[in-house]
Amino acid sequence: MQSLPRRKIIWLICSTILFIAIGVAFSIFRWNVFNPLKKEQIEIDGILREFYYHVPNKLKDHPKLIFVLHGSAMTAGQMQLVTGHLFDQNSDLHQDSIIIYPQGYQKYWNDCRASAKTKAKLQNINELEFFQAMISFFKSKYSVSNSFLVGFSNGGHMVFRFALEAPELFSAFAVIAANLPVPENNECKESKKPVSLLLINGTADPVNPFNGGKVVVHDGIDRGIVHSTWETILYWRNLTDCKQDSEGEYPDIEVSDQSSAKIHSFLCKRSKEKIRLIEVINGGHNIPNPTFFFWPKKQVGNVNEDLNVPEIIYDYFREWK
Repeated sequence: MQSLPRRKIIWLICSTILFIAIGVAFSIFRWNVFNPLKKEQIEIDGILREFYYHVPNKLKDHPKLIFVLHGSAMTAGQMQLVTGHLFDQNSDLHQDSIIIYPQGYQKYWNDCRASAKTKAKLQNINELEFFQAMISFFKSKYSVSNSFLVGFSNGGHMVFRFALEAPELFSAFAVIAANLPVPENNECKESKKPVSLLLINGTADPVNPFNGGKVVVHDGIDRGIVHSTWETILYWRNLTDCKQDSEGEYPDIEVSDQSSAKIHSFLCKRSKEKIRLIEVINGGHNIPNPTFFFWPKKQVGNVNEDLNVPEIIYDYFREWK
């Protein structure tokens, strides 16, 4: 049998690699091609702030607002990408919400952590006015009902800030991969008002330590010390007198990922508050979902392949009619 010329072999290999790359790129970005986000800008204290949003084609009357906040050094578009466009897809499925991806100042949020010397923190960026302005924008256009807030990492810490200082703006909160800062690292003024909050943390998170301690990030900016996950959930439980009600496990379908997940639900005396914790066993600093798999595991740790975190959060927010 005659062997293929060397040049032809190289061409076949390169063609195969290119074909695979195009397929991967299409699978990641196809949603953006057919469902581009809308973009708006608002000037706050002389600074132009941006946000992007998705509106389903057949939006119901009085929709919810769901704000989805990115992590450190990320963009709003990247947050849509790493959540697998699943907030948008659930919005299209239920036709009951508008999904908003705000852009942090210089890719960061001005959260509670005193040690986080980002540009947003050093310039004391007015996040409250930014979110109030966005809510007003959507109320004037769509007659919205409730507003909800979810954030990942630095975005999760921004969620904590609103839950601590301005809980009346949102009906419920969800935090991924973040713990409350300890008192000496916390610049926020605590309103001590009870809130509904879903916390999702990985037990093997190399950035946000599940058991508390120093936050280690790869951008060289110190984030200081945070509480443990259990201390964090206890803070919110104590505000509304919640006792452990039930514990369940998610199906461990992908055994090869060496990760499973438990959900801890808490019964609160104030029945309208709902406190929950999802403990991702051997999970890292990421957002598990069935659509996006390209996490840099050396930096963010192990990825659970069973959970659909965006859908879990979306369903949690749908409990508020």
